[in-house]
Amino acid sequence: MFIGLLVFLIFGLKPPTSIKLAAGISGGGYWQVGQLYKAELARDGIQVILVETEGAVENIQKLVSGEVDAAFVQGGLKIPQDENLQSLGAIFLEPMVVFRGKSSPVGANAGEWGDIRLAAGTKASGTRAAALALIEAAELQNVGINLVDVGGNDAIKALYANEADAALFVAPLDAPYLMDAIFDPEIIFVPMALVDALALKLSGANSVTVPAGSITLDPPRPPEDVKILALRASLIAASDLHPAVTDRLVNAAKNIHSEPNILQSAREYPNTASPPVPLNKIATELINSGPNFLHGVLPYWIAAQFGSVLLLLLPLLFLVPFLRIVPSSYV
Repeated sequence: MFIGLLVFLIFGLKPPTSIKLAAGISGGGYWQVGQLYKAELARDGIQVILVETEGAVENIQKLVSGEVDAAFVQGGLKIPQDENLQSLGAIFLEPMVVFRGKSSPVGANAGEWGDIRLAAGTKASGTRAAALALIEAAELQNVGINLVDVGGNDAIKALYANEADAALFVAPLDAPYLMDAIFDPEIIFVPMALVDALALKLSGANSVTVPAGSITLDPPRPPEDVKILALRASLIAASDLHPAVTDRLVNAAKNIHSEPNILQSAREYPNTASPPVPLNKIATELINSGPNFLHGVLPYWIAAQFGSVLLLLLPLLFLVPFLRIVPSSYV
Protein backbone atom coordinates (compact mmCIF):
# COMPACT_ATOMS: atom_id res chain seq x y z
CA MET A 1 0.00 0.00 0.00
CA PHE A 2 2.68 2.47 1.07
CA ILE A 3 4.90 1.54 -1.84
CA GLY A 4 1.98 2.09 -4.20
CA LEU A 5 1.26 5.47 -2.60
CA LEU A 6 4.93 6.45 -2.86
CA VAL A 7 5.03 5.48 -6.54
CA PHE A 8 1.84 7.47 -7.17
CA LEU A 9 3.21 10.57 -5.43
CA ILE A 10 6.59 10.47 -7.18
CA PHE A 11 5.12 9.91 -10.63
CA GLY A 12 2.77 12.78 -9.90
CA LEU A 13 5.88 14.95 -10.21
CA LYS A 14 6.38 14.01 -13.86
CA PRO A 15 6.30 16.97 -16.25
CA PRO A 16 3.66 17.56 -18.93
CA THR A 17 4.28 15.91 -22.28
CA SER A 18 4.05 19.18 -24.21
CA ILE A 19 4.49 22.93 -23.82
CA LYS A 20 3.75 25.95 -26.01
CA LEU A 21 6.57 28.35 -26.92
CA ALA A 22 5.91 31.74 -28.56
CA ALA A 23 8.49 31.94 -31.35
CA GLY A 24 7.71 34.86 -33.63
CA ILE A 25 7.17 34.67 -37.37
CA SER A 26 7.41 31.23 -38.97
CA GLY A 27 10.83 30.95 -40.61
CA GLY A 28 12.19 33.97 -38.73
CA GLY A 29 15.13 34.16 -36.34
CA TYR A 30 13.24 33.23 -33.16
CA TRP A 31 11.46 30.45 -35.03
CA GLN A 32 14.80 28.92 -36.00
CA VAL A 33 15.96 29.08 -32.39
CA GLY A 34 12.66 27.52 -31.33
CA GLN A 35 13.35 24.56 -33.62
CA LEU A 36 16.58 23.94 -31.69
CA TYR A 37 14.69 23.93 -28.38
CA LYS A 38 12.12 21.62 -29.89
CA ALA A 39 14.83 19.11 -30.80
CA GLU A 40 16.51 19.37 -27.37
CA LEU A 41 13.34 18.77 -25.33
CA ALA A 42 12.17 15.98 -27.63
CA ARG A 43 15.06 13.91 -26.26
CA ASP A 44 13.31 13.91 -22.89
CA GLY A 45 9.86 13.22 -24.29
CA ILE A 46 8.57 16.80 -24.11
CA GLN A 47 6.97 18.16 -27.26
CA VAL A 48 7.57 21.87 -27.86
CA ILE A 49 4.72 23.37 -29.85
CA LEU A 50 5.96 26.53 -31.56
CA VAL A 51 3.31 29.26 -31.60
CA GLU A 52 3.60 31.76 -34.42
CA THR A 53 3.30 35.47 -33.58
CA GLU A 54 4.15 38.81 -35.18
CA GLY A 55 7.18 39.10 -32.91
CA ALA A 56 8.45 39.69 -29.39
CA VAL A 57 5.69 42.14 -28.40
CA GLU A 58 2.99 39.62 -29.22
CA ASN A 59 5.08 36.92 -27.50
CA ILE A 60 4.67 38.86 -24.26
CA GLN A 61 0.94 39.30 -24.85
CA LYS A 62 0.47 35.56 -25.29
CA LEU A 63 2.43 34.88 -22.10
CA VAL A 64 0.28 37.30 -20.12
CA SER A 65 -2.93 35.80 -21.53
CA GLY A 66 -1.78 32.26 -20.69
CA GLU A 67 -1.85 31.10 -24.32
CA VAL A 68 1.77 29.93 -24.12
CA ASP A 69 4.03 28.56 -21.39
CA ALA A 70 7.23 30.33 -22.43
CA ALA A 71 8.45 32.87 -24.96
CA PHE A 72 11.51 34.45 -26.49
CA VAL A 73 11.54 38.13 -25.53
CA GLN A 74 13.71 40.85 -27.00
CA GLY A 75 15.77 43.04 -24.69
CA GLY A 76 14.40 46.45 -23.77
CA LEU A 77 10.71 45.58 -24.09
CA LYS A 78 8.33 46.49 -21.31
CA ILE A 79 7.09 43.37 -19.53
CA PRO A 80 4.25 43.56 -16.97
CA GLN A 81 5.73 43.05 -13.51
CA ASP A 82 2.50 41.86 -11.89
CA GLU A 83 1.63 38.98 -14.21
CA ASN A 84 3.57 36.16 -12.49
CA LEU A 85 6.23 35.93 -15.17
CA GLN A 86 9.79 34.80 -14.51
CA SER A 87 13.05 34.91 -16.44
CA LEU A 88 14.85 31.68 -17.24
CA GLY A 89 17.89 33.75 -18.14
CA ALA A 90 19.29 35.97 -20.88
CA ILE A 91 20.06 33.59 -23.74
CA PHE A 92 21.81 35.49 -26.55
CA LEU A 93 22.54 38.86 -28.13
CA GLU A 94 20.57 40.08 -31.13
CA PRO A 95 22.18 42.58 -33.51
CA MET A 96 20.24 45.82 -33.95
CA VAL A 97 21.43 47.01 -37.35
CA VAL A 98 20.41 49.34 -40.17
CA PHE A 99 20.74 48.84 -43.93
CA ARG A 100 19.97 51.24 -46.77
CA GLY A 101 19.59 51.15 -50.53
CA LYS A 102 22.53 52.25 -52.69
CA SER A 103 20.98 55.62 -53.52
CA SER A 104 19.61 56.32 -50.05
CA PRO A 105 21.00 59.36 -48.19
CA VAL A 106 20.61 57.80 -44.73
CA GLY A 107 23.81 58.43 -42.74
CA ALA A 108 25.51 56.82 -39.78
CA ASN A 109 24.42 59.31 -37.13
CA ALA A 110 20.84 58.49 -36.17
CA GLY A 111 20.58 61.89 -34.53
CA GLU A 112 20.82 63.48 -37.98
CA TRP A 113 18.13 61.42 -39.65
CA GLY A 114 15.40 63.62 -41.01
CA ASP A 115 12.28 62.91 -43.00
CA ILE A 116 13.09 59.29 -43.95
CA ARG A 117 11.06 56.15 -44.56
CA LEU A 118 12.29 53.48 -42.15
CA ALA A 119 11.16 49.87 -42.55
CA ALA A 120 10.73 48.90 -38.92
CA GLY A 121 8.69 45.72 -38.62
CA THR A 122 5.01 45.28 -37.93
CA LYS A 123 3.32 46.97 -34.98
CA ALA A 124 3.44 43.89 -32.73
CA SER A 125 7.06 43.10 -33.49
CA GLY A 126 10.10 43.65 -31.35
CA THR A 127 11.73 45.44 -34.27
CA ARG A 128 9.03 48.13 -34.16
CA ALA A 129 9.51 48.57 -30.41
CA ALA A 130 13.28 48.87 -30.94
CA ALA A 131 12.79 51.44 -33.70
CA LEU A 132 10.58 53.57 -31.47
CA ALA A 133 13.13 53.31 -28.65
CA LEU A 134 15.93 54.33 -31.02
CA ILE A 135 13.93 57.31 -32.27
CA GLU A 136 13.34 58.41 -28.68
CA ALA A 137 16.99 57.89 -27.70
CA ALA A 138 18.12 59.99 -30.68
CA GLU A 139 15.42 62.61 -29.94
CA LEU A 140 13.85 62.23 -33.37
CA GLN A 141 10.19 62.15 -32.34
CA ASN A 142 9.32 65.32 -34.26
CA VAL A 143 11.45 65.17 -37.41
CA GLY A 144 8.95 63.33 -39.58
CA ILE A 145 10.35 59.80 -39.69
CA ASN A 146 7.81 57.55 -41.39
CA LEU A 147 7.79 53.97 -40.11
CA VAL A 148 7.00 51.45 -42.85
CA ASP A 149 5.09 48.39 -41.61
CA VAL A 150 7.34 45.67 -43.00
CA GLY A 151 10.09 43.53 -41.53
CA GLY A 152 12.36 40.63 -42.40
CA ASN A 153 12.47 39.74 -46.11
CA ASP A 154 9.69 42.24 -46.84
CA ALA A 155 11.90 45.04 -45.50
CA ILE A 156 14.64 44.05 -47.96
CA LYS A 157 12.06 44.07 -50.78
CA ALA A 158 10.96 47.55 -49.66
CA LEU A 159 14.55 48.78 -50.08
CA TYR A 160 14.69 47.32 -53.58
CA ALA A 161 11.34 48.85 -54.55
CA ASN A 162 12.35 52.25 -53.13
CA GLU A 163 9.46 52.02 -50.68
CA ALA A 164 11.85 52.60 -47.77
CA ASP A 165 15.07 54.59 -47.44
CA ALA A 166 16.45 52.34 -44.72
CA ALA A 167 15.50 49.19 -42.82
CA LEU A 168 16.14 48.37 -39.19
CA PHE A 169 16.56 44.75 -38.13
CA VAL A 170 16.64 43.13 -34.71
CA ALA A 171 17.18 39.42 -35.08
CA PRO A 172 19.37 36.50 -34.05
CA LEU A 173 22.68 36.54 -35.90
CA ASP A 174 21.79 33.61 -38.16
CA ALA A 175 18.35 34.89 -39.20
CA PRO A 176 18.15 34.18 -42.97
CA TYR A 177 17.07 37.67 -44.01
CA LEU A 178 19.88 39.25 -41.99
CA MET A 179 22.47 37.18 -43.82
CA ASP A 180 20.75 38.00 -47.13
CA ALA A 181 21.11 41.71 -46.40
CA ILE A 182 24.77 41.38 -45.42
CA PHE A 183 25.68 39.60 -48.67
CA ASP A 184 23.45 41.61 -51.03
CA PRO A 185 25.60 44.02 -53.11
CA GLU A 186 22.61 46.31 -53.69
CA ILE A 187 22.06 46.86 -49.97
CA ILE A 188 24.49 48.86 -47.85
CA PHE A 189 25.17 48.28 -44.16
CA VAL A 190 25.00 51.54 -42.17
CA PRO A 191 27.72 51.57 -39.46
CA MET A 192 25.94 53.60 -36.83
CA ALA A 193 27.82 56.38 -35.05
CA LEU A 194 27.87 57.00 -31.30
CA VAL A 195 26.93 53.41 -30.52
CA ASP A 196 28.23 53.56 -26.94
CA ALA A 197 26.04 56.60 -26.22
CA LEU A 198 22.98 54.95 -27.75
CA ALA A 199 23.59 51.76 -25.74
CA LEU A 200 23.44 53.83 -22.54
CA LYS A 201 20.07 55.24 -23.54
CA LEU A 202 18.49 52.00 -24.74
CA SER A 203 17.22 49.54 -22.14
CA GLY A 204 18.59 46.03 -22.59
CA ALA A 205 21.23 47.13 -25.11
CA ASN A 206 24.95 46.38 -25.35
CA SER A 207 27.66 47.94 -27.47
CA VAL A 208 29.50 45.11 -29.25
CA THR A 209 32.51 45.21 -31.56
CA VAL A 210 32.28 42.94 -34.58
CA PRO A 211 35.87 42.11 -35.70
CA ALA A 212 36.93 42.72 -39.29
CA GLY A 213 36.56 39.57 -41.40
CA SER A 214 34.53 37.74 -38.74
CA ILE A 215 31.65 37.06 -41.15
CA THR A 216 33.74 36.28 -44.26
CA LEU A 217 37.49 36.56 -44.92
CA ASP A 218 37.40 36.94 -48.72
CA PRO A 219 36.20 39.56 -49.18
CA PRO A 220 36.49 40.63 -45.55
CA ARG A 221 33.10 41.33 -44.02
CA PRO A 222 33.03 43.64 -42.24
CA PRO A 223 36.06 45.30 -43.89
CA GLU A 224 37.09 46.78 -40.53
CA ASP A 225 36.12 46.48 -36.87
CA VAL A 226 32.67 47.94 -36.37
CA LYS A 227 30.63 48.68 -33.27
CA ILE A 228 26.97 47.71 -33.34
CA LEU A 229 24.07 47.75 -30.93
CA ALA A 230 22.93 44.37 -29.63
CA LEU A 231 19.88 43.59 -27.49
CA ARG A 232 19.81 40.83 -24.85
CA ALA A 233 17.12 38.27 -25.67
CA SER A 234 15.63 36.37 -22.72
CA LEU A 235 13.59 33.25 -22.23
CA ILE A 236 10.54 34.23 -20.17
CA ALA A 237 8.05 31.77 -18.69
CA ALA A 238 4.95 31.63 -16.54
CA SER A 239 5.84 31.35 -12.85
CA ASP A 240 3.83 28.13 -12.54
CA LEU A 241 5.82 26.37 -15.26
CA HIS A 242 6.56 22.83 -14.14
CA PRO A 243 9.99 22.69 -12.42
CA ALA A 244 11.14 19.78 -14.56
CA VAL A 245 10.25 21.70 -17.74
CA THR A 246 12.21 24.68 -16.41
CA ASP A 247 15.14 22.32 -15.84
CA ARG A 248 14.99 21.06 -19.43
CA LEU A 249 14.57 24.52 -20.97
CA VAL A 250 17.61 25.85 -19.13
CA ASN A 251 19.58 22.74 -20.03
CA ALA A 252 18.62 23.34 -23.66
CA ALA A 253 19.65 26.99 -23.40
CA LYS A 254 23.09 25.98 -22.14
CA ASN A 255 23.52 23.45 -24.95
CA ILE A 256 22.34 25.86 -27.65
CA HIS A 257 23.74 29.25 -26.61
CA SER A 258 27.03 28.60 -24.79
CA GLU A 259 29.19 28.40 -27.92
CA PRO A 260 31.18 31.52 -28.90
CA ASN A 261 30.22 33.64 -31.89
CA ILE A 262 31.12 37.07 -33.23
CA LEU A 263 28.94 38.76 -30.59
CA GLN A 264 29.77 36.76 -27.47
CA SER A 265 32.49 34.68 -25.87
CA ALA A 266 32.23 31.02 -24.88
CA ARG A 267 29.79 30.32 -22.02
CA GLU A 268 28.86 34.00 -21.77
CA TYR A 269 25.25 32.94 -22.32
CA PRO A 270 22.88 31.99 -20.85
CA ASN A 271 23.34 34.27 -17.86
CA THR A 272 21.32 35.91 -15.11
CA ALA A 273 22.45 39.52 -15.58
CA SER A 274 19.86 42.34 -15.62
CA PRO A 275 16.70 40.24 -15.86
CA PRO A 276 13.59 42.06 -17.16
CA VAL A 277 11.39 40.17 -14.65
CA PRO A 278 12.28 38.23 -11.48
CA LEU A 279 14.55 35.25 -12.02
CA ASN A 280 13.29 31.72 -11.61
CA LYS A 281 15.17 30.05 -8.72
CA ILE A 282 15.74 26.75 -10.50
CA ALA A 283 17.03 28.54 -13.59
CA THR A 284 19.34 30.72 -11.51
CA GLU A 285 20.91 27.71 -9.80
CA LEU A 286 21.34 25.76 -13.03
CA ILE A 287 22.92 28.69 -14.88
CA ASN A 288 25.23 29.87 -12.11
CA SER A 289 26.11 26.57 -10.40
CA GLY A 290 25.22 23.88 -12.91
CA PRO A 291 23.17 20.73 -12.27
CA ASN A 292 23.59 19.02 -8.90
CA PHE A 293 25.08 15.52 -8.60
CA LEU A 294 21.59 13.99 -8.54
CA HIS A 295 21.16 14.74 -12.24
CA GLY A 296 23.76 12.05 -12.89
CA VAL A 297 21.98 9.31 -10.93
CA LEU A 298 18.26 10.15 -11.03
CA PRO A 299 15.77 10.95 -13.78
CA TYR A 300 15.94 14.68 -14.51
CA TRP A 301 12.35 15.24 -13.41
CA ILE A 302 13.12 13.86 -9.93
CA ALA A 303 16.51 15.60 -9.64
CA ALA A 304 14.90 18.92 -10.59
CA GLN A 305 12.37 18.53 -7.78
CA PHE A 306 14.41 16.75 -5.15
CA GLY A 307 13.22 19.09 -2.42
CA SER A 308 9.62 18.20 -3.22
CA VAL A 309 10.50 14.50 -3.29
CA LEU A 310 12.04 14.79 0.18
CA LEU A 311 8.91 16.45 1.51
CA LEU A 312 6.95 13.45 0.29
CA LEU A 313 9.42 10.84 1.50
CA LEU A 314 10.27 12.06 5.00
CA PRO A 315 6.77 11.65 6.51
CA LEU A 316 6.56 8.15 5.04
CA LEU A 317 10.00 7.21 6.37
CA PHE A 318 8.90 8.13 9.88
CA LEU A 319 5.45 6.62 9.48
CA VAL A 320 6.40 3.16 8.23
CA PRO A 321 8.40 2.07 11.35
CA PHE A 322 5.63 3.40 13.57
CA LEU A 323 2.95 1.44 11.71
CA ARG A 324 5.03 -1.73 12.03
CA ILE A 325 5.05 -1.32 15.80
CA VAL A 326 1.30 -0.64 16.11
CA PRO A 327 0.06 -4.17 15.22
CA SER A 328 2.45 -5.75 17.71
CA SER A 329 0.89 -3.73 20.51
CA TYR A 330 -2.38 -5.57 19.96
CA VAL A 331 -0.79 -9.02 20.25
